[in-house]
Amino acid sequence: MLYDNCDSLDEYNDFGFLGLVPNFLDPEACDTVLFLPGVFTPNGDGKNDKLVFPGIESYEQTTLTLFNRNGEIVFQKSPYDNSFDGTSSRTVFLNNNRDNYLPTGTYFYTLVIEDLLAEFPEQARMQGYIYIQR
Repeated sequence: MLYDNCDSLDEYNDFGFLGLVPNFLDPEACDTVLFLPGVFTPNGDGKNDKLVFPGIESYEQTTLTLFNRNGEIVFQKSPYDNSFDGTSSRTVFLNNNRDNYLPTGTYFYTLVIEDLLAEFPEQARMQGYIYIQR
């Protein structure tokens, strides 16, 4: 998914939401496009080891919260700086793992960009899932 807070469209997208549509052909469009990945592989090979939202650095106030399948918060950071490496920021007891590495699986997230809440409240709150593959 791509989000661009520069160009708005007064139509509903495929998901039924009034949304922002990036305009990649417009040379005047700003560069605050945010890509929401669906998977990352924190396995220590130096590739795709952190959950990176390209474009998040354009915003000062962001909050990322990850939940496990039971709805428990396993990671939360504000402001989010693309630093999530698959370890929990909370005390969790998973598979007797002392390093708090989250196991392979699907996690749900909310990403809130507080910088956009006043002007674009619907687009400032994103949610979805991320698959961690170790």
